Amino acid sequence: MISVLLATIGPPHDAETSVRALASSTIHHDVELVVAVDDKATGDRLQATTDLFPITMIDCREDRRGAARAWNDALQLSIGDPLVLAATDVHWRQGWLTHALTELSQLPGGCGMIGFNDGESTGATHYLVTRRTIREAFGGVIAWECYRTGFQDLEATERAKRIGRYRWCAQAHADHHWDPTRNPDPTSEETYARRSRAGFPNDYPAVI
Repeated sequence: MISVLLATIGPPHDAETSVRALASSTIHHDVELVVAVDDKATGDRLQATTDLFPITMIDCREDRRGAARAWNDALQLSIGDPLVLAATDVHWRQGWLTHALTELSQLPGGCGMIGFNDGESTGATHYLVTRRTIREAFGGVIAWECYRTGFQDLEATERAKRIGRYRWCAQAHADHHWDPTRNPDPTSEETYARRSRAGFPNDYPAVI
């Protein structure tokens, strides 16, 4: 089984659209969807999609948890291997998962991280990763809450590269509706540079 970890960022309609695209593009695979829901309207909207495939919805917290915590909360409840880091601003094209799994099989032992074609080959904004890689390269988490915007994906990519477990899959095409120039966050950039110099310490409690 493959676990898709979905952080529901944005309006409820985007969450429903993303879930339906995930369902239609993974129809020939054994997939579970673990969704971190941060508002009741989104949760209610997603109830209409529970017939598409197994969905576990995590209730919202008293405050919005942010994407990194949402992904880690979803990781903690997931049972599949490998896992997909997903968000509601990604539109999933047909065949993306098949291509990503094929690329994963080319890594030694079928273990590592596969970046999707939603950005550049040098860094994966969204990706597929095995549990072993999360434990051995990520310190037992899939995202780091020290980043306000962005950069957690760059850390994941660099961590996988440093152990020779990263590949980019041009055929795993996911349309990521994001603007890299929006809301630049120098604090997160400085945090990334500092953590990189320190060798990316495992300073968050492991989830798995």
